[in-house]
Amino acid sequence: MVILAAPYNETLVLETINHQAFYNSNLGPFLAGLAVQMFMMGVLSLQCWTYFSDGMAANDTRWHKSLVGVMFATGAFQTGTNFDILYDTFVSGYGRIEHWDKYNWTFTYEPGFTASIALIAQVFFIHRCFVVSRSFVLVAFSGTAAAVAFGAGIAVSVGAAEVKYYTRVDLVLVQVTIWLVATATTDLLISAALIVKLRNARTSFRSKERMLSRMIRVTFETATLTSLIAIVDLIFYAGFGKGNSVHLFFQFIIGKMYSHSVMVTLLSRKRIRQAGSDGINVVSNSGEHPTHGVNGQSDHKSGHGAVSGVNVTTTCVTVTDPVQKKGHRAIRPFKVNHVDGSDDKLDEYPLGPIDSLQREQRDKSMSLV
Repeated sequence: MVILAAPYNETLVLETINHQAFYNSNLGPFLAGLAVQMFMMGVLSLQCWTYFSDGMAANDTRWHKSLVGVMFATGAFQTGTNFDILYDTFVSGYGRIEHWDKYNWTFTYEPGFTASIALIAQVFFIHRCFVVSRSFVLVAFSGTAAAVAFGAGIAVSVGAAEVKYYTRVDLVLVQVTIWLVATATTDLLISAALIVKLRNARTSFRSKERMLSRMIRVTFETATLTSLIAIVDLIFYAGFGKGNSVHLFFQFIIGKMYSHSVMVTLLSRKRIRQAGSDGINVVSNSGEHPTHGVNGQSDHKSGHGAVSGVNVTTTCVTVTDPVQKKGHRAIRPFKVNHVDGSDDKLDEYPLGPIDSLQREQRDKSMSLV
């Protein structure tokens, strides 16, 4: 693809850009975007460290462990090349704005490499959509949009290498527009599909309801945030691309945002599982009134262990529940009252069906955590 344009007159361009106002509106966002992206690399390193040191990697699939490794490796490489951009601009080309205006390879490869990171993250989220929906149509649409975004990102890098100068960046407006629109469309499609499917998977169990609510919130916070950054980047580039470089701030951080969205999703699974781990507590009649901690967990120290999510401390309890017709007993969370001197009612209300019914309620959505 050859981009046709008028001959580049460096002398005339230098007269236009070599003044303080241009530095403020172009070098300022350029430097800020690189600085924030390097800070985000530190956050990404901490996320990866937490994943491997917190025991999650030991119980996770090889696919997820490889994904975390790829996110860290690509983020580290991108940060290294961006440091080269800083060094080349403010050390090698110190005091010469024309040196900054002319692209080097670490600048031109940036959009294509960012599109590659976005594609990896989007494949991860598309797989989650398929686990929930089992819809090949959804995978086809979102996969096509992701492929178009990746191809357009590569085209932006190729176009930037052809125009050679930052002050001619408007010549790749079409490629940038397709890239960012396809990226935002893919993210919105993925997040909308996940949210709708998770909302339709609501359950009568309060603990599972909390799990699904947290999954919906994490989905909204990750996929929609990346799409918002892509849209803002496009608005600033299309509207102010020749006047200032505010769009560079968002371009430099969007790759790290995709890496963060993947890591936040993986790390949030532990909290989501904890939200669904609330069991049924059976309280002792031992002469002492045990205190209850968070989530109704008994702080009594003298009982037996927990079995199938039921914390049985002794055997003398009273379980109150509305009387049901024979053969149609409704299973729902217990309301347990401590009554001194009461008989053991556990045999009249067997706990086995609770566990079986909870297993039946674990639908395809639970496989995401």
